[in-house]
Amino acid sequence: MRFDSVPARPPNSDCVHVIVDTPAGSANKYKFDDELGVFRVSRVLPVGLVFPYDFGSVPRTRAADTV
Repeated sequence: MRFDSVPARPPNSDCVHVIVDTPAGSANKYKFDDELGVFRVSRVLPVGLVFPYDFGSVPRTRAADTV
């Protein structure tokens, strides 16, 4: 299944789908590549640093990245 085809929410549900692209504890930040339909490494943290939380998004929504 392609991640870009996952609906934002299941039919008849109050829940939403969330795709975690960068898991807590990872030193790599991933970003979805629209052309290829895959996640790619967008940056790597310095040695010894990791992301403290899961980062992701609700599928099929769009907003500018804040860097």
